[in-house]
Amino acid sequence: MRGSCRVLTVVLTVTALACAVRAEGDRRRGEVRGTFVKLIELQVGEREYVGVVVKPFEGKGEVVVLMSRQQREILALARKLEKGQKVEIAYVTEEGHKWVKRLEAERRRESGQGDLAELRKMIERMQARLKQLEREVVELREENARLRRKLAEKEADDGFPASLRGFRGMMVGTVKSKLDRGFVLTVEKVVRVWKANRAERPRDAVGKALTLVVGDGRMAKDHLKVAGGLKVGDRVSVEAFHFGGEKLTIVEELRKVD
Repeated sequence: MRGSCRVLTVVLTVTALACAVRAEGDRRRGEVRGTFVKLIELQVGEREYVGVVVKPFEGKGEVVVLMSRQQREILALARKLEKGQKVEIAYVTEEGHKWVKRLEAERRRESGQGDLAELRKMIERMQARLKQLEREVVELREENARLRRKLAEKEADDGFPASLRGFRGMMVGTVKSKLDRGFVLTVEKVVRVWKANRAERPRDAVGKALTLVVGDGRMAKDHLKVAGGLKVGDRVSVEAFHFGGEKLTIVEELRKVD
C-alpha cells in the first residue's frame, strides 16, 4: 500500500511538472518595436478587448497586441497614441494572442509649447533683422549726406549745378541782374525739356540763380535787343542749352511774360 502511494505521488509530480512546462510554453514572452497604426476592438471568447496595431521596424505585416479594459493606465496611454508614433510593447502570448504587459511610446512635443518656442525664435529673428535694417538706414543716411556734400563741393568748384549739366529745355524766371550779353535769371519753373536733354535733374534749376548769355547764332541780334531792354524784376520765358562752363546759352526763344 505504501509502495502504491509513492508511485502515485511520483506520477502526480511528473504530471504537475509537465503541465507547468506546457503552461510556460503557452506563455511566451516577447517584445515588438515599431510605429503605431491604430486601435481596434477585438472579441476573444465572450469578452471584448482593445488591440494596438503596430507596424514593426523589422519584418512585414502588422502585429496586434491586446489589452483588457482593466489595464486603465496602459489603455489611457494607448488612446493618446498618434499614427506613426514610435512604440515599444512587451507582451506574453497566451492561446495564440499577444497580451500587453508594458507599453512605452516616443514622447512627442506638446503642440502649444512647440508653437510658442517657434514663435519666440521667429520674434528673435525679426528683432535681429530690424536692428540690421536700422544700421543699414543709418549707413545710407550717412552715405547720402556724404554724396550731398560732395555734390555741393563740386558745384561750388564748378560754379554750375552738376545736376543741370547738359540741360536742354524751356524755363520761366525773373531777371535778377543784367550782364553785357545776357542776365542772371532766378528760375521759377522748368516748363519742359527736349529729348536731347542730358541733365540728370532738370527741375533742380527751380530756385537757383543761373547765368544766361546770348550765343553767336542766327538770332543773336534779336536776343541782344530783347536782353538789352530787360529790367531787373522782369519775368521772361527762355529756351536755354548748357554747352559747358558755368552758364546757359539762349538759343531760340527769349521774350518777356506777364
